[in-house]
Amino acid sequence: MQNQLYLAGDSPRAASTESPLSAHEPIHQPSSASLFPHQSRPALSPSEPSTMSAFYSPHGMESMSPHEGSSYLGDNLRPGGGGSGTPSPAQISAMMMHNPKRAYRQRRKDPSCDACRERKVKCDATETSSCTECSSRNVRCQFTKDTNRRMSSIKQVQDLERQLLEARQQLERFHAVERINDVFADPRPDTALSVFSDFPTVGKSPRRMLKAKSPQDLTNARLILNDVGRGLLKPPVTGGQHRSHAAHASVSDLPGLPSRPVAERLLHYYHESIHRHFPVLYWPRFQRTFTIAMDKTGGHSLPIDWIATLYAVLACGALATHDPSRLPEAQEYLTRAISSINFWEDDVSTNQAIMAFLASIALLEMNRKSASWIWLGSAIRIVQDLGLHVQGGQWSPVEGEMRKRIWYSFYVWDRLLALELGKPMLINDDECDTEYPQVLDEERLVTDDLQTPLPPTLLLANIHVARLLAPLAKSFRSLCITTEALTRFESHLGECLQLFPRPLQLTTSASLDPCIMQPLIYFQNARVLLHRHNLSPSCSPEQRFQAIEQCVHASRDTAALLSRCMLPHIQSHDWEQRFILSATTLLCTHLWRCMLFLLFRELYDAFFVVCRAASTINDAQIINISCGRHLAFFLQRLKEHYEQPNPPEVEQDEELLVFLSADLQGSTNSWVWGQAETGTHLSRRQKHGRPKHMPHANDTQGSSAAQSPVWDSALSEEEQHDRGGWQRVEHSARYLQRLRESRHQQLHEQSQPSFARPPLTTEHYPGPTLAPIGTSGPPPDSSRSRMTIANIL
Repeated sequence: MQNQLYLAGDSPRAASTESPLSAHEPIHQPSSASLFPHQSRPALSPSEPSTMSAFYSPHGMESMSPHEGSSYLGDNLRPGGGGSGTPSPAQISAMMMHNPKRAYRQRRKDPSCDACRERKVKCDATETSSCTECSSRNVRCQFTKDTNRRMSSIKQVQDLERQLLEARQQLERFHAVERINDVFADPRPDTALSVFSDFPTVGKSPRRMLKAKSPQDLTNARLILNDVGRGLLKPPVTGGQHRSHAAHASVSDLPGLPSRPVAERLLHYYHESIHRHFPVLYWPRFQRTFTIAMDKTGGHSLPIDWIATLYAVLACGALATHDPSRLPEAQEYLTRAISSINFWEDDVSTNQAIMAFLASIALLEMNRKSASWIWLGSAIRIVQDLGLHVQGGQWSPVEGEMRKRIWYSFYVWDRLLALELGKPMLINDDECDTEYPQVLDEERLVTDDLQTPLPPTLLLANIHVARLLAPLAKSFRSLCITTEALTRFESHLGECLQLFPRPLQLTTSASLDPCIMQPLIYFQNARVLLHRHNLSPSCSPEQRFQAIEQCVHASRDTAALLSRCMLPHIQSHDWEQRFILSATTLLCTHLWRCMLFLLFRELYDAFFVVCRAASTINDAQIINISCGRHLAFFLQRLKEHYEQPNPPEVEQDEELLVFLSADLQGSTNSWVWGQAETGTHLSRRQKHGRPKHMPHANDTQGSSAAQSPVWDSALSEEEQHDRGGWQRVEHSARYLQRLRESRHQQLHEQSQPSFARPPLTTEHYPGPTLAPIGTSGPPPDSSRSRMTIANIL
């Protein structure tokens, strides 16, 4: 019996194996110091876990209650265990001789928590509840590592389970963060419906907001509030009162005005290029006031804010010309317009908002995107201060209609500019209920051309597309847009297209005036940006392939639209002049994106049509030069790719896909920069164009230049001509076409399968209403297509 007890203390592992309670109940074993008093225990450092485990086994560190100790001894003293069921006094004394501290240690219960150990009080903590001391002090009842060595195995298991549960919850939170923006990927139908509920009803004005109605006449209360509330509140503009703008200036004192013939020509350019799509001016009234402004001998005076609007109109008209001196002239007009307005005044007018709006348009045509964005924000804040975003008030028919046109012109421009620059939209649809604009009766009477849509009609077509851009921007928050969402967007765009005027329908082949094609350009650009989002590496290869195909279809639709613009029209037989007049920055960037996709898919006939349009614009738009430089580089990369002995598929070249995505890499959805900054900070450059030598990693000048906030998007003279212009782009494309045709001929002669891609399957992506060009007709290289292109060129 003594030998059994001694061996149990000497070998904890053997004792735990032999005891039937070792798997459930903790067994106390005497330490080595008590068994071998003449041996010193080696010192243990925290960095020696193996040594620590050698001295403190899981079972040797645990406490044992008196009841558990007696049961253990009882097992060894039973008749089957080598002794009688009741120990004799001699056996008990023999046990005490070998383990004199055994009786003391048996009285110890489970270890105390940290708080009770510090206060040296009794701890009554259990496996499921905190101790009374910690509960009364409102502290956490916890056990440190030193105490864990004496904890029971059940508590150890519970602690490990708790840590495992916390780790799993943390992993779930990390996964939820990745999926939180991917609202379309949520399989729950209620989430998808909440996203699709943002789609506006096509053809209907926004729902009127609920407003409280007065139970009685409060005219007297309004008069009192206007007096006692001065300096505290600003009454809304309801049409009953007219805000006076007494600041006037004499017409003879206006500096910088051009001669009357030049001013009338600029006014005509403004009407054809901007007023048709953004009718923020009541044109008959503006022409009458313009006549007064040009009559400098009459001694008339005009409001300062109207004069500022006139300067802004002249600036936009100057940018619509192909005159080499257009940029300095437009900058001078715009500077005079801005300096004429005092923005420190708290009383604003619609003319101030119109001036800021036209400044935003002019700055974008100058390729000053950030400045354009800032001035648009000022214009929107002014009209919101005037209450143009809500329906109400007492207005004359003309004033009420102009409030609608001004508001929705700003609304459309906010959507278009935000989508183009990858910026957040400033206007919230839930806070607007202004009704859609309409055509006035007097406008129908004075029109001469019944085939050309009136400006309110074109504005309404732009509104239908612009109201879908907010849900489209929300879908860009997800890493990948699902097929169901793409189908819903295409279906909604198809409904918008049905409300377009007859000359803007895609099904017709009649000639089209370039000055009225902007709604179709915005429509096609929305399709390209919608599908281009799925070029991200986060999407599957099938989704990326479908994204390219759908962008190609929208690009071919654009090519067909441009071919209609190149035919003689009733407005002008010289389509080049009309096309230059209608060219905008948004048009140039859309043509650039289309050409990238057409080159990527080797659709050269459609590419040369779009290239002809871009080369016609040439340097009439500043950004068109940058588009040509990027296209020349892209053609060079394609040529290098195809000149390889065995070139891989272009879809497998990630660098080519980055260059194909183009300005997508300048938004928050980019993936090329990794953890680098995105947005305008990437365009910080030296003041005079790009540096001739790229800075090295150890170059101190490069770091200092990066800290400088100087930003200039204008190309230097060297950069404007380093790619050879649009003629070089066309020649490179024809060389690439011959290279690919010869490669296909060689593969055909060698009886090898030619380079082909899987056709677009309607099962994977069902087209709702916008069928791609050529899906039901002849292929793109048919004789009809070649004859049409030949006639145009």
